[in-house]
Amino acid sequence: MQRFRFDIHVIRLLKSASREANFLAVLSILLLVLKVFVLDLIPAPFAGAYETGIIVEGILSSVIASYLFYLFVIHLREFSDKETIQPYIRKHAMRVAGYCAAQVKAVAAAAEHDLSLSGSSVEAVTAAFRKIAPYSDSPVVLASTKKKANWFEYFIYYSERTRESIRRVLIQLPYADAKLVGILTSIDDCAHFHNIAFMRSIRVNNPDLSNWAANFSEYCRLCDQLHAYLADAEG
Repeated sequence: MQRFRFDIHVIRLLKSASREANFLAVLSILLLVLKVFVLDLIPAPFAGAYETGIIVEGILSSVIASYLFYLFVIHLREFSDKETIQPYIRKHAMRVAGYCAAQVKAVAAAAEHDLSLSGSSVEAVTAAFRKIAPYSDSPVVLASTKKKANWFEYFIYYSERTRESIRRVLIQLPYADAKLVGILTSIDDCAHFHNIAFMRSIRVNNPDLSNWAANFSEYCRLCDQLHAYLADAEG
């Protein structure tokens, strides 16, 4: 079992290394093997071929040695640090998706409408939002007032918690996957968060939340994309 885990660890280390470095190392090894076991057995085709072969062999050996130094001295530390930080990054990334799923569930319950994170199309969200008055009670109780938040306050509450989790991931930017960072920054910059923040200081006369359905649907789509990414990464 320990041998198996060691082998898996080495494979993951190699896969996480620079693609260009891996390619150059493999090419150098193949060329060195070709020289030692094939070309060295062939009579020199021209004067100075032996000396040239010695130089080429030295260059290839240097490339391989440099790769091993990079892999086990430089990259191994980066890989180890990344492996240590990954659970923390994943925890907060999962919270981002979880916060959205919680809101979808709350909206579905309040509207008595079938809604899910993966099924939050504009049409589905609009149908649910039409059944919810903006200033009616949401499931969240505000600590400041000890009263239930209205739906604008509810969405603001979750947007702030979501952005805090995103901030915690972005602090660890050197250890985060580029695709994950791209999804999280899209969520952080989504129109739903920007527009809902304005509702803290103004009051509207809209009878329902349908005007905010399109932005919320896009937010859900991004979070569903995040959920799928995390599931693939886990698998």
